[in-house]
Amino acid sequence: MVARVTLSTVWQDLNVAEWWIQLSVGLALSVIGTIVVNLIAKGPLLRLISKSKNQLDDRLFEHFRPLLNVGSLLIGTWLTFNWVFEPGTMPQLAFGGGSVILLLWISAKCLSSIVVEFIPIFFSHWDDDTEIDLAGIQNGAIAVSNVVIWSGAIMMSLSQFDIDVTAVIASATVLSLVIGMALQESASGLVAGALLAFDKPFKRGDKVIVAGTKGRITDIGLLSTSIKTGEERMVIIPNKQLATEVIENYAQGNTDNPGQMNLRHRLQVGKQSDPAIVKQIIMEILDECKYTMEHEKTEILLYDILDSGLMFRIDCWISDYNEERRARDWILCEIIKRFNESNIELPYPHIEISKD
Repeated sequence: MVARVTLSTVWQDLNVAEWWIQLSVGLALSVIGTIVVNLIAKGPLLRLISKSKNQLDDRLFEHFRPLLNVGSLLIGTWLTFNWVFEPGTMPQLAFGGGSVILLLWISAKCLSSIVVEFIPIFFSHWDDDTEIDLAGIQNGAIAVSNVVIWSGAIMMSLSQFDIDVTAVIASATVLSLVIGMALQESASGLVAGALLAFDKPFKRGDKVIVAGTKGRITDIGLLSTSIKTGEERMVIIPNKQLATEVIENYAQGNTDNPGQMNLRHRLQVGKQSDPAIVKQIIMEILDECKYTMEHEKTEILLYDILDSGLMFRIDCWISDYNEERRARDWILCEIIKRFNESNIELPYPHIEISKD
């Protein structure tokens, strides 16, 4: 009770004291507060951060260190001049407002340095996960973040001198709306690119069929995806279109062996051919082929009986979908060779004309 009365009495005495006494006490308390904050930051807080194995908090602390060193002093100075001098007076505007402006500048610089260091770390992890080239959007994110940070600092600094920034904010809002409407299509493309990044229907190097184009994914951007066809043509497909298309991915058909692929072919032989012999010859060819692999679903089935011959369906698997053309070529060449040796007819479209 005595201590409370004493503090209340001291505070009342300070409120009626000369301005230079109030100023001296306020600045002295600001210095003492700054020393205490720095002792805590360099002592218990630093030891607590050092115990962590994550290096990001150490680097984050280094960015905040300048703010901790002088931030308490600037806040104390601002409170002191607002307490001692009337609002709008020269000392209050010059020293109180100046302290706030300096504090805002140091805070903006601190946040800007954090943005420059940590945004690339975030995008590098995202780039590794999605395989999307994010260099352009990363630089854009850093630039936009810095503009927002420094614009906010400037606006708040101007408000310390009672400068009306409403017109500036209104103009910036209108400009943002105009730019947003002009970039509406690009924004929808960015959203589609972000959805593809999280959904991951394909990655670089995958062989796909999409929007009627068959080829290999060479580049994945936020606005478009590049596909290189077998004819060595580069097809650029907007991600906005990809988001609504059916994507057939050769590389993601099997979780155990993503590279394997089902090779299916229909083959017609003459009606007089023995189905058992045809199946035996084709199975021997598949066993000898270096591109095919053992698979429980490998089979040769008599699929249909047509007017011109017997239709068989061949189902086999290759270990690497990149070898599809070579595997098909080798198997078909061997079928022609073995069938000729076994006198098995490979029919062709023809018309029989008989004369009575």
